[in-house]
Amino acid sequence: MPILRVLRVAALIDERMTGALSALHGVSLREVMLMIYVRNSPSSKLSRVELARQLCVSPATVTRATRPLEKIGLLDREADPRDARLSYVVLTDAGNELLDNAELSLEQLSANFLSQVLSDSDTNRLTQLLGKLDALNGAAFLHGE
Repeated sequence: MPILRVLRVAALIDERMTGALSALHGVSLREVMLMIYVRNSPSSKLSRVELARQLCVSPATVTRATRPLEKIGLLDREADPRDARLSYVVLTDAGNELLDNAELSLEQLSANFLSQVLSDSDTNRLTQLLGKLDALNGAAFLHGE
């Protein structure tokens, strides 16, 4: 079944990229994705509920993922000035700097990973197909691709 192959490849990518990103920057692929979504949001901040929607996980999962990043100074919370119950996840200066470097690494790691088995035209086609699937979530993947 195609969907099982997609899930297997996604797990392989997560494992390989997380290993490399952890060794280089001390963060996982999922943590990099989380920070990318925060930085690329219109106001460079997201509520935990919106971040959960973007990542296709529960708000509790977002809370568990953001706590360690807050403790090491990569993320912070920003209170909503009009609603004390609402807070936003924002990147710190250190988070932005790490993310700049991690994105460069991820770009290179991704190119190296894909070029092992795909031509440039295969990679472009895969990007198009994944974009169609990602549209099911109502949100563009990472950079609006």
